[in-house]
Amino acid sequence: MQKFSLFLWQAADSGAAGWTNLLFLFGAIIIIYFLMIRPQQQERKKQKSFFESLKKGQKVVTMGGVHGSIANITESTIELIIAPKTMITIQREAVSKDMTQAVYGDEDAK
Repeated sequence: MQKFSLFLWQAADSGAAGWTNLLFLFGAIIIIYFLMIRPQQQERKKQKSFFESLKKGQKVVTMGGVHGSIANITESTIELIIAPKTMITIQREAVSKDMTQAVYGDEDAK
């Protein structure tokens, strides 16, 4: 008789444990979203607005560490003047927002 009542008690308790596990899983997903996914999305938006705000004459730093001034901008490329009479063409995404802001400050790298 005790074994049977113990079995019924465990069966009744397993439903509550199922909800607890679901709540724990849901909470973990929310925490992951706010600690990992959302900050990445915000950083992506800032990077996109930085690329859109680039203009001719602005000083920038590339991801490779090349310093230059923008001579021409197209939809996907940028021509940089890195020395007198020396121009290079780079992909627009090769400009580093963080490095540009660290070197030239926020006035040139908005």
